[in-house]
Amino acid sequence: MDLSEKDKLAVEISKDYYYEGKSQAQIAKERSMHPSKVSRILKYALEVGIVKIEINHKNGPTFKRQKDPEDELVKNFSLKNAIVIELPPATESAVGTVGAKKRDDELHKCLGKATASHLKTILRDEDHVATGGGRAMYNTAIELFALGSPPNPSLNQENITVTSLNGNSDTRIRARNSPDRYAHMPLDSDVVVIDMAPAFKSGATPNRMCLPLVGDPEQIKDFKKKRARLLSSDYWEQNQQKVPKIVIFGVGAFLGAHRFNMEPKGPILSHIKSHLSSLKKDSDELRKICGYIPVGDVCNRLFFIPPPNGEEKLTSTTRDLVKKIEGEIEEINDHLLTIEFKQLEMVNTVIAVAGGKNKRHALFHLLTDFEPNGIVDVLVTDKDTAEYLIHRISMGNSFRPN
Repeated sequence: MDLSEKDKLAVEISKDYYYEGKSQAQIAKERSMHPSKVSRILKYALEVGIVKIEINHKNGPTFKRQKDPEDELVKNFSLKNAIVIELPPATESAVGTVGAKKRDDELHKCLGKATASHLKTILRDEDHVATGGGRAMYNTAIELFALGSPPNPSLNQENITVTSLNGNSDTRIRARNSPDRYAHMPLDSDVVVIDMAPAFKSGATPNRMCLPLVGDPEQIKDFKKKRARLLSSDYWEQNQQKVPKIVIFGVGAFLGAHRFNMEPKGPILSHIKSHLSSLKKDSDELRKICGYIPVGDVCNRLFFIPPPNGEEKLTSTTRDLVKKIEGEIEEINDHLLTIEFKQLEMVNTVIAVAGGKNKRHALFHLLTDFEPNGIVDVLVTDKDTAEYLIHRISMGNSFRPN
């Protein structure tokens, strides 16, 4: 079948970009077209199958994209794009606590691969990317570096800036070649920035916070006026050119494995230890009553997730418990050096990355009743989570948690 003129152009530009390693700006200049047109043609080449990106890691987990749930997520949650991955069936060894942790690690690595692939496609010269921390973001940075390393062509986007979206919950930062860096937990956004910046051939400008995540509320306000202006909503409103074009973050669930619930290894988290202890006790109690995980986080900023069946059906005692949890969340958030949720409304493309059973309630709330509404543009998740989200929104008020 003869190719259309559009397809022929897509083939030529794809060869320049993927085979010759030319940047989008260089291709645009050579062909006397706007860089945005080059980007659209490269995206078109992927969509129609002229270009197929396959990620093969000899020692890493693999996955398949699932188009049907991707389309359903876009339609039901008004997203610009969705990326749904399916891991191979679990082996017999993937049982018990150890097996479940291994499977969860595989999931986060695959989410990172899928996110890195998407970033490679959408990033343009001069883009400003801001990132949260956590395993999904860490794996995204590692996989982005791998995508631009031999035998793959280099990532040729130029003048990229990568910024941390919150302070650090640990005083230790591992060097890139440190032998124990993979054991470093928690993985703060500064760590992600360090790993993401070298992914590009010309390097990227890293904007690390180099500041603690937790402090006195007045100290946090002072940080945002001076050393951490990039986390200030006022600064974003007054300096539109400084607002990141792309924001990527993981979505957390406030459970035992959450970084806030791990025994603090340094002095930073200990400042809010009593508040965290109260929140864990109360959220665990509400979880037992209502059968869901009631607290989530984005970039370490916590948020309350309403009961799936509505608060109006709760007893007065349980409603009091909800109010107490909401107060504890507000108190903790006042001590955190991180972005405010309203800032995400100013961003061109917001990418949320999360998967696994524990993240489902937080993800659904983020995509539906979250304030501000409609902040997520792209969702990267796994097939089981996607199917849960699609089923739940189709059930409406008749949905009942398992």
